[in-house]
Amino acid sequence: MDAKDKKIATDLCYEIIKEVGRAIRPYVGKPESGEKVKMGADGTPTSYIDVIAEDQVINILKNAPINSYIISEEIGELKVGHGKKESVVITQELRRTDLTPEQKPKFIFLIDPIDGTSNAIKEIPAYGISIAVANVPDGRLATLNDVELGFISNFGNGNFFEAEKGKGCWLNNEEVHPSNIVNISDMSLGGFTKSGTKAASKLVDNARRMRVLGSVVLELSYVASGRYDAFLDLRGSRIIDIAASKLIVEEAGGIITDKYGEKLDNKLSIYERTIVVAANNVRHYYDEKYDRNNFIKNVILDNILPGDIFMKAKELHFNTDVSRAVLLIRVISSNDISAFDVVQNLFPDKQKDFVFNISETDTVLVKEIRKGIDRTDMEKLAA
Repeated sequence: MDAKDKKIATDLCYEIIKEVGRAIRPYVGKPESGEKVKMGADGTPTSYIDVIAEDQVINILKNAPINSYIISEEIGELKVGHGKKESVVITQELRRTDLTPEQKPKFIFLIDPIDGTSNAIKEIPAYGISIAVANVPDGRLATLNDVELGFISNFGNGNFFEAEKGKGCWLNNEEVHPSNIVNISDMSLGGFTKSGTKAASKLVDNARRMRVLGSVVLELSYVASGRYDAFLDLRGSRIIDIAASKLIVEEAGGIITDKYGEKLDNKLSIYERTIVVAANNVRHYYDEKYDRNNFIKNVILDNILPGDIFMKAKELHFNTDVSRAVLLIRVISSNDISAFDVVQNLFPDKQKDFVFNISETDTVLVKEIRKGIDRTDMEKLAA
């Protein structure tokens, strides 16, 4: 997707967001807006307010001067443009070889016109639109990796997220990044779990707090901006719901995977679903932690210039206002026990204590110590 195409797609997305927001405004907070009028293409009930929103989407893309594919939960998969609209199966369309360059659609729009419909009906300010724009690949099925642009607008409070592949993520025109909290006990989690999921129950019990807002789209974007530290949906999210959010999380610097920790690369289809786990930049933290360990090791071994120590410590967000003790543990007789493993298990706080080997027989512990500790306490620690 070149710069010209990105501009065309972005302008269409801005128009869709503006017009959908305007169209649904009179229906927010009205019980009749929740009347079920049909079953959506994805097999879930469609409310009246959903139809209002989706009609705006179809109208704009149908009358656009380009051909595009739409994947949307209510109407399924369409090919639209130049005043025309037809139902298609995108996985079949992408295999076609008889389309001329003029007939071939430029974009695939994955759109959830209102995510958090129940919140909109009850006027709870956590509902919005999600739009992802993907390339139309040649000779293969489209996947999540083909998404180039992502837009999420919370109609309830006006917050607007957007991301461009390889360029970053912005909230209300300001670049955002995930949090750096890595301890579960300090984390704010969002998500949906299935009843009887023991592992998830244990996770929730150990977290500082748990939030359920009723909008996968918005809650994933909260991971990108640091409002949540992690999010999981163990029910299985629709690709439509996560296509824009995935790009937003990744461009902000976060991680989003399936339940096995594998990257998401699902095909773009109305029927595709996946379990989703998103987290802050914990990988960056551990990369930094590894650098910290090397930094401490180089200081101990005198492998770093004195003038560089302060600057490197600042770069690694190292707390220079605390006291630390250095203990050398030497193995004087060979055995099957690893001194490194023993020491690391004794001092598991990897944010404050650093353990590393400097030879086959010598292990070093750099231990943060509290104020007021005396020599007797240090001797007890060493013993």
